[in-house]
Amino acid sequence: MGKVLIILGCALAAAQTPGPGQRPAFSPDLQRYLELTNEQLLSMVRIHAEFQRLYLEKQLRAGQVQRELVEEMGRESLDPPGIGLRYAEIETIRRQLRDEWGRGRARLTALLTDAQKARLRALEEARKLRPLIDQAECENLLEPVREALFLLGRIEDQLQLLSPILPRYGCGTVFRPPALP
Repeated sequence: MGKVLIILGCALAAAQTPGPGQRPAFSPDLQRYLELTNEQLLSMVRIHAEFQRLYLEKQLRAGQVQRELVEEMGRESLDPPGIGLRYAEIETIRRQLRDEWGRGRARLTALLTDAQKARLRALEEARKLRPLIDQAECENLLEPVREALFLLGRIEDQLQLLSPILPRYGCGTVFRPPALP
C-alpha cells in the first residue's frame, strides 16, 4: 500500500512540473490580470511543484507516524514517551509545512514586478470585501454566484437546503420567491 502511495505521489508531482512544449498549469485569468511573463510562470510552477513534492513527502511520513500511533494506542501497555514523540513529530511536520508555505509565498512574490505587486495588493483589498458580499447575497441584494445556483438546482430546492443553515452564517432574512405555477 505504501509503495502505491509513493508511486502515485511521484506521478502527481511530476505531472505538475511542465515538460518541454507543455503549458504551465496556472490560472489564465490570473496570468492576464497580473500580466505574468512566461519566465515568471515557469518559475512559479516550479516553486509550486517543489512544495507539492515536499508536501507529499511530509504527508506520507505523517501518515506513517499516525499508523504507528494507532498501533501504540492499541497495545496493552502504553509507551507514553513513544506516543509523545510521535505526536511531536506530527506537529514538527505541520510546522515545517507551514514555514515552507510562507517561504514559497515569499519566493513567488519576489518574482513579481512592482506593478504586479500593486495588482496583487488590489486583490488583497478586494478579498476584504468578501464577508460583505456574502451578506449582501444572503439579503438578496446581490445575485449569488451562478455556479452555486447551478450546483444546487432549482431555487425551491436551494431554499429548502439553505434555510436551516443561513442564520448560522449571518443571513438573518431568507428571501422566498413567489411560488412557481
